[in-house]
Amino acid sequence: MRIALVTLLILSCGALNAAPTNDSHAKKREAHQLSLFADFDKNSNGKLTEKEFIQSIVTNLFKEFDLDGNGSVSKQEYHKHAKDKARAKHEYPILDSTNKGYISLKDVYAHKAFIKELRDAFKQVDTQSKGYVTLKDLPDLTPNQ
Repeated sequence: MRIALVTLLILSCGALNAAPTNDSHAKKREAHQLSLFADFDKNSNGKLTEKEFIQSIVTNLFKEFDLDGNGSVSKQEYHKHAKDKARAKHEYPILDSTNKGYISLKDVYAHKAFIKELRDAFKQVDTQSKGYVTLKDLPDLTPNQ
């Protein structure tokens, strides 16, 4: 569930803001960050809203775990993809609260603690409490003038 924080760090410069070894590396990093922002900005208005952020994180995470692409995540898929197996063993029954043997997108959105974690992560970047962030709010994403 830490992907939200990692993604926000990437967007806001923390994880990828190490000194580049050359201009090519810096340009690739900038291109990756701009692409990530564009992917999350679903309506392409230059503003990444909390809703767009949450939907993008949930959808991308779900696709990563849905190894067979059938629209649900089985217990086997969840455990196979999870990096922390002990945590996965604890988390899966919480997400599959009705014990149906798979997790749907609806189950993920119903997990209030996870959605709250995503909201809190977004608020760390939305320092002006506007409900959205722009490239200007994320200085590392702004191309050098």
